[in-house]
Amino acid sequence: MKKFFLRFHPTEPMLAVKFSQELPDKKLSMARLQEHLMFYRDDPKKCVENAKNMIRVNDDQSEMSISEWVYRINATKMI
Repeated sequence: MKKFFLRFHPTEPMLAVKFSQELPDKKLSMARLQEHLMFYRDDPKKCVENAKNMIRVNDDQSEMSISEWVYRINATKMI
């Protein structure tokens, strides 16, 4: 996550470390990370301050059943 942050804010290595420490490893999709970084592309400090909001948004998805995941990816015909 640190390297990904630095792609958007290359002059902020200290914030990149803090950003990566705020988020759990392997819990967020790359798309969600990119969406967050794009939203705060002009304000790296706000990006770090609001990093935990990404987790709150995804909390409901982490509790989905397997059948719900299958339905959402439209793979029901594969079963």
